[in-house]
Order: sequence, then C-alpha cells, then structure tokens
Amino acid sequence: MSTGATATLRMTTADHTALLTDTVSVETITGLNSYTPRSNNVILDIRYEVDPGSATPMALFTRRTADVRKLLGTSPALLPTFTGNVRSGFPIGLRSGFFQFTEQQMSGTPGATDPYSVTLARPLDV
Repeated sequence: MSTGATATLRMTTADHTALLTDTVSVETITGLNSYTPRSNNVILDIRYEVDPGSATPMALFTRRTADVRKLLGTSPALLPTFTGNVRSGFPIGLRSGFFQFTEQQMSGTPGATDPYSVTLARPLDV
C-alpha cells in the first residue's frame, strides 16, 4: 500500500445502479470505505487502471459529513495512458477529518466500473 514516503490506495466501486448518484469506493487491501485522518495530506495523482471509455464517463469526489463534496477529476483526465509529469489540477489538498472517496457515472447505461489508484504524499494517519 505504501512505497517510500508516498502511499497508494487502490479503490474499487460497486456497479452503478443509477446515473449521477454517489457510489462509495472501497480500498481493496483494507476494505475501508471511509477515513478520518488526523492531519492534512496531498493527493499527488489519481489514475484509472483501465480506460473507462467515452461511453461511461466517471467523476470522482471526496465526500464529507453533511454531503459536502469536492470534485477530484473526471475519467477523461485520469486515464492510465497519461505520460506527463503532473496531471492538470494536481496536486489536490486533502484536509484532515472524515471523508470518503465516491464515484458517479455521468452518462451511458449504468453498470460496472473500473478500479482506480489514488497516490498520496504520505500514508493516511488514521
């Protein structure tokens, strides 16, 4: 899960049953779907493992208490084929306190999703 000073979370999401609704993601190693880190962190990168394709565009968010959400990115910008140094819009600050990673399917027929990886500047201190 962590390499050197950074940490990578591999997230999966259950099949989407409706468009534009949050589906909470689960970390594959720990099985956790919510976090309450004690200190701030930084998201260095988010990458889908497989291209979700233009027919099923996805949006990733962090969701906090009272459904306060922050858009992290959409699938066209998070493709595994990215070859630059830093994706546009990254790094993203991550405040301490309760949050979940959620995914929304934005169009197409609701269905399966692909795993994605979130690389953090350091492991979460939960």
